[in-house]
Formats: sequence, C-alpha cells, structure tokens
Amino acid sequence: TEAGNAPPSRSSSNSKSGPNKNVKKGKKRKLNKQSREELYIAERKDRYNKLHHACSKLLHREGKVVKSFMCQKVGKEIKAAQEKESSIQGSEEAATELTAKLLAKTQKRRAKLELKLEQTKKFELSSIVDVGLKRLGVLNLMSDDEKDATDDKKASSKPSSSQADNPFYVDLIESMLQHKRLSSAMDQLNDKVTDFRQWSTRRQTMLLGEDDPAYVDQFTGGNKKRKKQMQQDRTNETLVFAGGKRNGRSMGGHEGTSGLFIGSLSG
Repeated sequence: TEAGNAPPSRSSSNSKSGPNKNVKKGKKRKLNKQSREELYIAERKDRYNKLHHACSKLLHREGKVVKSFMCQKVGKEIKAAQEKESSIQGSEEAATELTAKLLAKTQKRRAKLELKLEQTKKFELSSIVDVGLKRLGVLNLMSDDEKDATDDKKASSKPSSSQADNPFYVDLIESMLQHKRLSSAMDQLNDKVTDFRQWSTRRQTMLLGEDDPAYVDQFTGGNKKRKKQMQQDRTNETLVFAGGKRNGRSMGGHEGTSGLFIGSLSG
C-alpha cells in the first residue's frame, strides 16, 4: 500500500511546482524587458556621467600642476626682486634721489608680486574645471531633466562669487588654459566629447530606423543567423562558376570547384 501511494504524491508535487515556476519566469521576463529607447537613454546617461567624471578629473589634475607652476614662477620673480632691492640698498649711491626712486619702485613691484602669489595660492581649482567643462560643451550634452540628481554631487563645487567676478582670477584662468599641459588636456577631452556626440547621433539614427534591419546590423553587430547566412552565400558564390565567368571576368578554365582558390582571392 505504501508503494501504491507513492506515485500520486510525486505527481501532485510536480503539478503544484510546475505552474509556479513558469509564472515566476514569466514575471521576471516582463520586469527585465526594456524598449530600445529606454536602453539608449540609460546607456547615454551612463556614458555622460563617465565623460563628465573623466573631464573633471583631468582638468582638476592638470590645473593643480599648472597652478603649482604659476606659484613657482611668481616666487622666482619675488626672489629676484628681493635680490635687486638688497643690491640697491647696499650700493654706495643708496642715498641719491635716483636710487631712492628705483628702490621704491622695486619694493612696490615686490609687494604686488607677493599679493599675486597669495591670490594664486587661494585660487580654487573648481573654477578651472567649471570653465573647461563649459568650453568643451560637456554641460550642454544633456538636458537638466536627463541628468541625475547625483550629478551635482559628483561635479566640482561651484567657484565662489568673489573669484568668479574678480578680474585677477579671470586673467589667471586664461593664462592657465594657455599653458601647454592644460591646452593638450583640452584637446584630448575635446576628442572624447566628439566621440560621445558621434555615438549619440548613430544611436538616434538606429532608433529612427529600427524597422530597417540594416540599421540594426550596423550599430548593434547584426543578427548571428543573418551573419551566418551571408557567409554561406559567399561560400556558394565562390563554388558556383557554371558559365566560366565571375563578375564579368573569365576564369580561364578554373570554373567549378577548381575555381575555389581563385574565387577566395578575388574576394
């Protein structure tokens, strides 16, 4: 009796578990299913965030190096002014009126250089990042609605209004951007921005022509079955030379299977 009761219990368990598994699989497929446009928007947002991060990181790094160079340059000028000032004070003609004017001029220049050095040290690197992103057009690649709320956190903090409106820092930014390190960095990042624009244009074209399989093949790599069929067609074309000609060219007696090698060479 025990053996006779065993099979019904198995069948009942299978009948219960089978439909539930199918339902769960069906639900998963529906949740994971996304349209091409949704996939494009998600990928575009991800690419933009990576581009924004790469541009900000490189501009900040190179800006830090150029800022250090600027400070060193001003420091050398201050040192030269101090040496000149000490030489004037130690000269025999220090009491003359002409020497006194030269000394005052040198001291005034040294004071300006010291103020310049102090302001340069206080320069916020976020300013150079912000200007660089604007000139590259990175901030215009995505609309405000498309950007993530976390983009503002990832982006560098905006420069203070005192620096943004200060003519000294405006001139300093222009001088820094003309430096070869930042200039080459801007050229490198401009290529990245161009690549992003071209990729976005191609994907938009693909979405507009999504019913045409040619667009899908060109931008998504194509269907494996279609690729296999194209390879098969090329093989058949190579093997079939019944008339002794291929694309209007004489095969010189190598038609049929003997023309396989020549057909492969001719492309």
